[in-house]
Amino acid sequence: MIDIQNRFEKGLLEPLVHLKCELDTRFSTVRLTESNFGNFYADLVRVKLNADCTILNGGALRTDCIIKD
Repeated sequence: MIDIQNRFEKGLLEPLVHLKCELDTRFSTVRLTESNFGNFYADLVRVKLNADCTILNGGALRTDCIIKD
């Protein structure tokens, strides 16, 4: 069990992705319009599940900030 926890904690320190732009997760954006973060997240889900499409509810995005690299 300790080995699994150590691997998990080590993985948290490694970057998942390097961004070339800021991701907009502000409430006013994700609830009212298409957002680059929504597209990014939906693409991640679609690729991981090997699906043809993904439908994402904007209410699921609760960060309310601009994510910078």
